[in-house]
Amino acid sequence: MDGIEKADGLWQKGEEWCEKGDEIRAEPFFKSALAAFEKELGPSHMAVGVHLRKLAMYYWDRGIYTKAEKYYKRAIPIYEKNMGGDHLEVAELLDEVSELLRAMRRDDDADKLQERVESIFAKHEE
Repeated sequence: MDGIEKADGLWQKGEEWCEKGDEIRAEPFFKSALAAFEKELGPSHMAVGVHLRKLAMYYWDRGIYTKAEKYYKRAIPIYEKNMGGDHLEVAELLDEVSELLRAMRRDDDADKLQERVESIFAKHEE
């Protein structure tokens, strides 16, 4: 089994624990999978960005907002580098982060980010 297959297997195991309702057991599998993806693919690979985003959502769903923000902040530059700063997927990611910031009662930060989201969406309407 190569490193990417191992990482995929670890991530899948974490998802299985979540489906069983045992998020505490899931977390180490997610973190190990992320580390394996980073080792095999490099820290700026799109697959790493996708898994950082998934991990951010995992923490957000559990109300652990500061950890969610940490993983989102790591995902953003990866998405921007791989897709371009004006890509719709980047806008959707930034929109998620804006919602998280609102949940954290950081409305000013969320508003600034939302302006960028709207700017990206406007470019695609033209």
